[in-house]
Amino acid sequence: MLSLQKTLPTMGEFHLLARKRLSDYFQIKFEKVQKENLDKNKYFILGAVKTTRKNGKTKIRVILKTYDQQPQIQKESYLYEIDNVENTQTLLWVMHTNNSLSLPTIGKKISVGTTSVS
Repeated sequence: MLSLQKTLPTMGEFHLLARKRLSDYFQIKFEKVQKENLDKNKYFILGAVKTTRKNGKTKIRVILKTYDQQPQIQKESYLYEIDNVENTQTLLWVMHTNNSLSLPTIGKKISVGTTSVS
């Protein structure tokens, strides 16, 4: 007899599925912002993720804001430069929760409040 029972995902599988859904959701929002700004030559997208926990469930919100000028660095966020003329997207910086600032374009990471650069 063939068993067609469906097994529940393990915690690891559940975590990977949740990450995939969040990544897909981010990509959809990112593409929507890009379509809304096709008329601009160059602009910036400041992104952040906000989490709230209620009744044992975690809710994650992706926040994307557009700017015509490069905004200041903000905690727990990241900044993309979008150039529609050159057709490029560049991740300029990522500010992590541990107060370290990553600059992917030059391959550097700076600890905020100290002078260490790696």
